[in-house]
Amino acid sequence: MKKEQTLIRNKIYGIALGIVLVCMMLLAACDNTLNSSDENGYGKISISFEGGAASQTTRTILPSTAFDKYVYIFTKSGGAAVEKTPDKNGLFTLELGNYTVEVKAYIGVAEPYTLVASGVSSQFTVSSGSNAAVVVFLSEVNAGGKGKFSYTITYPAGATAEITLQKWPGLNNIALNPGNIANGKTQTLQLDTGSYLLAVLVNKNGSSAGISEAVHITSSLSTVYTKNFNDNDLIAPIAVLNVTVKPSTSLVVGGTEMLYAEIEPSYATNKSVTWSSSDPDVATVSANGLITAKKAGTANITVTTVDGSNKTATCNVTVSASAVDVTGVSLDQSSVSLYVGDTETLVATLEPSNATNQNITWSSTNTSVATVSASGTVTAVALGNATITVTTEDGGKKASCNVTVTIPTFTTVTAFKAWLDAQPANTKEDSYAVALNLNSLEGLNTVLIDAYSKYVNLDFSGSTFTSIGDMAFAECTGLTNVIIPNSVTSIRGDAFIFCTSLTSITIPNSVTSIGGYAFSTCTSLASVTIPDSVTSIGGYAFSFCTSLTSVTIGNSVTSIVNAFTGCTSLVSVTIGNSVTSIDSAFVGCTSLVSVTIPDSVTSIGGAFYECTSLASVTIPNSVTSIVNAFTGCTSLVSVTIPNSVTSIGGAFIFCTSLASVTIPNSVTSIGDSAFVGCTSLASVTIPNSVTSIGGDAFGSCHSLASVTFQGTINSSNFSSTNSFPGDLRDKYLAGGIGTYTRPYGGSEWTKL
Repeated sequence: MKKEQTLIRNKIYGIALGIVLVCMMLLAACDNTLNSSDENGYGKISISFEGGAASQTTRTILPSTAFDKYVYIFTKSGGAAVEKTPDKNGLFTLELGNYTVEVKAYIGVAEPYTLVASGVSSQFTVSSGSNAAVVVFLSEVNAGGKGKFSYTITYPAGATAEITLQKWPGLNNIALNPGNIANGKTQTLQLDTGSYLLAVLVNKNGSSAGISEAVHITSSLSTVYTKNFNDNDLIAPIAVLNVTVKPSTSLVVGGTEMLYAEIEPSYATNKSVTWSSSDPDVATVSANGLITAKKAGTANITVTTVDGSNKTATCNVTVSASAVDVTGVSLDQSSVSLYVGDTETLVATLEPSNATNQNITWSSTNTSVATVSASGTVTAVALGNATITVTTEDGGKKASCNVTVTIPTFTTVTAFKAWLDAQPANTKEDSYAVALNLNSLEGLNTVLIDAYSKYVNLDFSGSTFTSIGDMAFAECTGLTNVIIPNSVTSIRGDAFIFCTSLTSITIPNSVTSIGGYAFSTCTSLASVTIPDSVTSIGGYAFSFCTSLTSVTIGNSVTSIVNAFTGCTSLVSVTIGNSVTSIDSAFVGCTSLVSVTIPDSVTSIGGAFYECTSLASVTIPNSVTSIVNAFTGCTSLVSVTIPNSVTSIGGAFIFCTSLASVTIPNSVTSIGDSAFVGCTSLASVTIPNSVTSIGGDAFGSCHSLASVTFQGTINSSNFSSTNSFPGDLRDKYLAGGIGTYTRPYGGSEWTKL
């Protein structure tokens, strides 16, 4: 028995006067090995599919969902064929040169797919940058034989249905029995194998719904199509609101140009138009907008909508007896000053105005300062200067405009407020860049908080104030970037607390102290560099900066206490060589993978508590005490404690992945809970330098199976409270120096 495929679709399209079968398939791909098509030696292309030679004039083909799989094989002149796979970028990026491309189209839901169409392009050239689309004409393969096709269309009472079936690629209509239009009646056909376009239009009281589907018929497969329309599917006609067309063009007698009408809205139900010429003796226009120049003169080509809205647009056509060369080009402005983020459109004028080739290109000498679009719109990007140049395609004539990009500058808070009040709301990505040259920050906090939905970058580099006071910018949620002036020596507590949009901060070398909570909960701050001039960082200075990924601490800071608590995105830390103590500095930094502690550090207390991603750490020989330093570091696998350490107190609590630890001969005391809950620790050697072991020192170390004691520990200094699992304490006090083992999970230890 033949297999059966069922096609059920829910795509509904509102169509008033008929299914529009003009469906251009524009598919493309991009080489994933490149980040940009502008790299030297590469260019980019797209591929347009056409449904065989018969479609060249009508551009009528199957929908873009016609086939289930496409294969693209590029052959460079003198080179081997290479298959490229499309990605979401919609472009192929290729080395410069001459190519052909073969496209194979398949149907099916899984391997093996069935090849149903293929085509090979003419040779094309890939140049640097963007290139014209390459057209591939697809034709059927493996034609022959017949297959069964059954379809059932159901629609609401009182509606009418029109059904067409066309054979691809020529899209010749297939004769259908009129009885097949009856509501809910199944029609069965014997069709030649190949691809077809099925179109259904349902109308009821002026509202309509429709579908167009690709149908593939094979000799081994019975294809069944079912579509149910209901009243909710029907859409009232959407009128055209506007139509536009290229405003003017120049042609030489005998020349042609295709005009394209842009319909607004793009989802209007009936986007059909008609074309007419005011003087057909000068220029004619075809039904699809193709202008043909007949004799020297001028004519207006008018496009008119046919949906009843009667919208029109006109293109002025100048026809010359022969080509008119471009002799020059000029711009309406030779220089322009813009603020960062502003735009200005330059207007180019060709000489003579009736030059045949009106095409121009735009370029910028410094796109990091100012960019320019294909229509001449300049966008100011950053401070600096750039030259915008327009170049004619005919003759390479040039004209330039010098662009200077600055930012608004104010010397009083009052003037800044007046300016900011006049600006429209913006986004964080489009923050206003402003320079403030102030002697005092008084009143600025209120201005920024009141500027709801307005984001600003503030450059204070020209200011003279010496301190950023307590809560100077607290809760200024529209502050995105700040440059602090060289006059500032201290940033006081809570200065920028809850500045949740602050993404970057420039701290100058003049600053010597950063107060407690100064940048706490600046949740957008991604990186910070603390200069060498800073000698103290207050508690929780950068706490809960959850976007902070990297920190560089200068060489003058001597201690870090709670400074980066809750910085859950922090992955990289550089600690200056003057730091001597780290106390709870990185608590809850759950993304921190590794850290290098400088030789200047002598004590680590609670520094990396709950740093659950920390897998490795190097403790320098300068450290003498480790207390609660790595509690909850569940990813820490191994650690080497240097010979300088004399005491370990609660250092590795619940380091559940810790499998190996080396305790040096310098350690005299292993404090309470030093390794409690290290469930992966299998063995440990207690050196002869150790004279005391606290309670729960190795409690709940369930995998601990071998312990070697190299020295003597008095019972009074050996805690009886779960210092080791099972009876190890008692066995050691009775048996003395040696290695003790137990079976996994056992409570009784045996001396070897």
